[in-house]
Amino acid sequence: MRNFIAGIRTVVFMTLLWGIITPLWCIPMLILGRLIPKNKRSNYIVRPYAYVAVQLARFICGIKYEVIGLENIPKNRGVVIACNHQSTWETFFLQILFTPQTQVIKKSLLNIPLFGWTFRLQDPIAIDRDAKSKALKQIIKEGTAKIAAGVSVSIFPEGTRSSVNEVAEFSPGAAMLAKKANCNLLPVSLNPGVFWRKDTWLKYPGTVTVVIHPEISVENTKATNKILEDTVRSGVKIIEQGI
Repeated sequence: MRNFIAGIRTVVFMTLLWGIITPLWCIPMLILGRLIPKNKRSNYIVRPYAYVAVQLARFICGIKYEVIGLENIPKNRGVVIACNHQSTWETFFLQILFTPQTQVIKKSLLNIPLFGWTFRLQDPIAIDRDAKSKALKQIIKEGTAKIAAGVSVSIFPEGTRSSVNEVAEFSPGAAMLAKKANCNLLPVSLNPGVFWRKDTWLKYPGTVTVVIHPEISVENTKATNKILEDTVRSGVKIIEQGI
């Protein structure tokens, strides 16, 4: 019965988001979005769409959320946001939580009809994950320019989605970018994979916990990357045990 109810909720959610809201939002944005200055597009193009997606997940699928550590979000300067990755939910939610920001994403996402084409207007750092050396150089070059302009850069250092209550080894890109851009790292831990799981299309009700940790300054890149990974992993463990 639980799966049956979750299935109905998920179908309604996906139909509304991808079948109705996405075209209704993306088509006018594709026409009008280029008139918006690039540094404001995250506010006017992607953020409202992400907000609707998160609220639909909340009211239809029952996926609520709580945020701990809002006081740790820096104001009026860019940082590198480093977050563990469990589902699609956080790709929407981070857009709401941090602004202005851009993201490091896989290039193929920009080819998704309507959604990807509209997302391209925000000028994300779109990389080819198979070309790791080239991708790292691109992240540092484009990310440094974004941060200098006061735009934060969000990265999933695991590179792909991890299993629930697990954090995979971090790649050094986030720490290297923060070092090069002379800014801090902002670690984020969360557990949406419990409810928006990667092994099924079903969405289950529950409350996602998001923990925003204090900033980390970068001195030695390798050592800082380990501190970053340990911080995010400990946050996930604390969430698992119940805060």
